[in-house]
Amino acid sequence: MCTFIGDRAVLVCDVAIPHVRDEVQGRFQKGVSYTLRHGEGTLVQGDGSVDPQTFEEAVRAGMRRAEVPA
Repeated sequence: MCTFIGDRAVLVCDVAIPHVRDEVQGRFQKGVSYTLRHGEGTLVQGDGSVDPQTFEEAVRAGMRRAEVPA
């Protein structure tokens, strides 16, 4: 569903991106960018101001939300 590329970068599939975006934006108001990669998903990247552990926790929380049927 998601592929971590580094401690502040992850490629997120289309199904999970709304949930991951909600979680990440809830924890970071600045420092995160979203880049659509057609056919691959969305690259979510945090800059140097983003704590890597909190970033990973937010992404994983979003992934868990995406797995739960609505």
